Amino acid sequence: MHSKRIIQFLKDVAANNNRPWFQEHRSEYDAVRQDFEDGITMAIARIAEFDSSIAHVTVKDTVYRFYRDTRFSPDKSPYKRHLGAYINAHG
Repeated sequence: MHSKRIIQFLKDVAANNNRPWFQEHRSEYDAVRQDFEDGITMAIARIAEFDSSIAHVTVKDTVYRFYRDTRFSPDKSPYKRHLGAYINAHG
C-alpha cells in the first residue's frame, strides 16, 4: 500500500473538496482507491489465516464509499476526507 500517496491525496481533497477539482484528479483517486483496496485485500488474507469466517469476505463487502450524503448535513462537501473499511464475517 502506498500510504504516502494516499495521505497526500486525502490532504488535497480536504483542501479542494469540490466536484470540478475531483473530476480533474479522477485518475489519481482511482490509483489511490486501488492502493487502498490492495491493502484491504492483504488485511483480509492475513485475518483469514486465523479467522476462517473472514475467508469469503471481499474488498467490495468492506470498503465504504467516498462520496458523502449531504442531504441533511450543513457541510455540503461532496467527498469524505478519509477512506474506510470495516472487515467482519458478514461483509
